[in-house]
Amino acid sequence: MSTAFRDSSADDAGVAEEQTYVTALHERLEEVRSHVARRLADALAAPAVNNPQAIGEREAAVRLHTQRLTSIDAADSGLCFGRLDRREADVPRYVGRIGLLAEDGAAEPLLSTGGRRRPSRSTRRPRHTTSASAAGGTSAPAAAAWWAWSTRCWTSPTRRRPAPS
Repeated sequence: MSTAFRDSSADDAGVAEEQTYVTALHERLEEVRSHVARRLADALAAPAVNNPQAIGEREAAVRLHTQRLTSIDAADSGLCFGRLDRREADVPRYVGRIGLLAEDGAAEPLLSTGGRRRPSRSTRRPRHTTSASAAGGTSAPAAAAWWAWSTRCWTSPTRRRPAPS
């Protein structure tokens, strides 16, 4: 029985190359973290105004940047956990907890998430439509179900709207 000979110098070079890439990912994550923290500080430091729209925009910006900082902090541990060697591309794709783009906005992300890509909202069909309504017709059961749902949701139990004729 023979044992396979492994070239340890080639393995060490591959590990060093991977470690260099993961180190660069962590550096990029720190850049993104500092950028998001700066944007959060700017949103919190925005002057208070009595305009309801401005208040809502400020609250939305604070919520967005706080959630982004939370996801960055959670992804810091175990940032990159896999590599996909693709046949159609010379460079591998690295998979991690969050997606990271290059600073220059290159087409290929530095790190992509492991989840499947969802179609955009404009191409997704709403869940409540049926094949008849999607084809241009109206499905009577779907319309009746929608009417029953909207009646329960938007009116009080004592005041019901009359059913459509």
